[in-house]
Amino acid sequence: MALPISVEEILFSGNVEDERIEYKTGGVLEPIIHTICAFANDIENNDGGYIFLGIKAINGKPVYPPVGIEEDKLDSLQQRLLELCHMIEPFYFPSLEICTVQGKKVLALYVHSGEERPYQARISIPERKEGMKTSKEKAVYIRRGSSTVVASLEEIRELYDLASRTSFDERDNPYGEIADISREKMIGHLQRTHSTLYSLSASMTTQEIAKAMRLVGGVKDNPMPKNVGLLMFSDKTAEFFPYAYIELIDLPDATGKGMKEKTFKGPIQTQLEEALNYIQSNWLESKLFKAEAKKQSILIYNYPYRAIKEFLANAVYHKDYRIEEPITVTKTKEAIEIKSFPGLARQYSDQDIRELNLKSVGDYRNRRIGEFLKELRLTEGRNTGLPTAIVALKENLSPLPVYLQVPERLSTIVRIYAQKEFVVDGTEISYRTSKKRTREEISMAILMELSSKDCSGRELARKLGSSNVSLTMKICLTELEKQGRIRKISNGKYTRYQLVRN
Repeated sequence: MALPISVEEILFSGNVEDERIEYKTGGVLEPIIHTICAFANDIENNDGGYIFLGIKAINGKPVYPPVGIEEDKLDSLQQRLLELCHMIEPFYFPSLEICTVQGKKVLALYVHSGEERPYQARISIPERKEGMKTSKEKAVYIRRGSSTVVASLEEIRELYDLASRTSFDERDNPYGEIADISREKMIGHLQRTHSTLYSLSASMTTQEIAKAMRLVGGVKDNPMPKNVGLLMFSDKTAEFFPYAYIELIDLPDATGKGMKEKTFKGPIQTQLEEALNYIQSNWLESKLFKAEAKKQSILIYNYPYRAIKEFLANAVYHKDYRIEEPITVTKTKEAIEIKSFPGLARQYSDQDIRELNLKSVGDYRNRRIGEFLKELRLTEGRNTGLPTAIVALKENLSPLPVYLQVPERLSTIVRIYAQKEFVVDGTEISYRTSKKRTREEISMAILMELSSKDCSGRELARKLGSSNVSLTMKICLTELEKQGRIRKISNGKYTRYQLVRN
């Protein structure tokens, strides 16, 4: 990728080494790794910095003509640079350009502000020698004036704070160009959302529209597309984010017999809409049902579309697009499971998850994606998506959803159970598993059943696949009652259990 401004503009403007510029002869590369790390950390938010290899400096000022780099050494120099950049954590590699200055080859590096600050680098970086062993101790480096120094604890905290202020979708993508954002897709969005910008867009350039929609970052002389622009308004989304897709799996039999798979790629909002349309056309069923408490029949669905829409849109909204895993939606006889990455935030306790108390109180991973999806009416407002889904499930007389706990919370899995009138063989949903269930699993199954209606102990046992109330189940019922999550609503022979709703 070309540098933001021309090499000549920097070299012949009298610039001395400062917070943004450093000159090196290029003979030994090892010392510049600390400087690359420091520019990437960009503690002063100066849009990174420049390193010129092949230019000698005296008192910080470049000397001409440059010493240059021999042409037959340029390839090996770049290869060594790549090797050394692997000593930076997280891995970071700058943009570079080979240019000719007064007849000499110069390697110019542009180190833009990193997206994953703070970066750290090996303290001891040896020249390449066979069998040499060195310490792998690392430190965080920053730029102070024309010097590269080790950051203090307070400065490291400042770097974390700088990184946390920018959501992933708003970060610049240094591997893309403004031309990678589709003019047609931007204008289509403006028209569909009735934006006042639509009437002006015909006379605007692609870059002007992208800037107006806040899809452009970088510096004035080197604009870069933001991640949100490439995720939502590009024809090349898969090139930049190869795992940004939705996979639907229809699994009618546990053996995999008759399994159908469907994959949706492209801009993420297009994926979402196409996946929802496919689910609505191929997976959802309806029937008239006469509920005991109602005088008239009502129309019910195996899965209410509104609930599926909210859960899948939520997965698209909150996915970490740096993780190399797609969103998967798996349909079995009894449930639909939506799996995305990463897991639920640590701010939610296990009890919050069990009770579906998942109101967000922190920063959003993809704030701009959420805004665009809301404009398209694909998501609700903040913190209203889950309540909307729960209301849809209750109106459909469906069980409440369950968030399955995954070790280390590596992924988020929400299970939406089929409305019991639609279970394939006409029997009720079974929670029977091939292995012995833990108390946690039994307790979750009890809460799942009581979310639909009040039950006696024996009824719960049958629904959980047993003919009698086991000792373990009695313990679970007692614990849930002590926790205030269920209550007994009568005594003696006709005792029933009821879910305590907040």
